[in-house]
Amino acid sequence: APGTLAMPDPADHNHLLTMFVHRLYRVFLQREPAWEELNIWTNKMLYQGVTGTSVTGGFAYAPEFLNLPLSDEEFVLRMYEGMLGRRPADNEVAIWVSILPNIGGKPGLYGQFILAPEFIAMLQSYGVTP
Repeated sequence: APGTLAMPDPADHNHLLTMFVHRLYRVFLQREPAWEELNIWTNKMLYQGVTGTSVTGGFAYAPEFLNLPLSDEEFVLRMYEGMLGRRPADNEVAIWVSILPNIGGKPGLYGQFILAPEFIAMLQSYGVTP
């Protein structure tokens, strides 16, 4: 119809949500997402009820992320940036690196960070349901 614009891709339906997913690719995987990748994740969140916590976990547990040759310090830094939206202080990195063996290694850090008020606030800043 005149004056209408069809926008069939889910990534076009919610700008903040698309920015959230794009940010996860940049921070966790250090790469730009393909358009189809943005559409897959935004579709899951918009139309399938997948939460921001689950989507973030999809990146934190992704083989592409876990197989990166990151030191423990780099891993903790990436998790802070990806999940809490900030760079950690040096002492925060040291504390988490020292307890990684006690929380199940690198994947265990996700389980700790989803409990942080900063994580919920980061999700809410994008209008994302925790």
